[in-house]
Amino acid sequence: MSDKPSYTPKQAAEELGVSDETIYRMIRTGTMRAVKRGAFLKKPRYIISGDELERIRREGNYGENQGNKHGLAVAA
Repeated sequence: MSDKPSYTPKQAAEELGVSDETIYRMIRTGTMRAVKRGAFLKKPRYIISGDELERIRREGNYGENQGNKHGLAVAA
């Protein structure tokens, strides 16, 4: 298990310098892995591991202009 902290989508967005919606889109499309908490809630809460946030930062596949209108990455 990692000693790195876990993050809410809002905290992850602040760490990466993107919007909350970008984080939610990355989770929905599978670009970012997160654990879903409170599935019975109207808007489930997600927890993102520090390792996952580090992986996303290292790969650099995030940002407001990444992907197409469907939230999918576009190959160059």
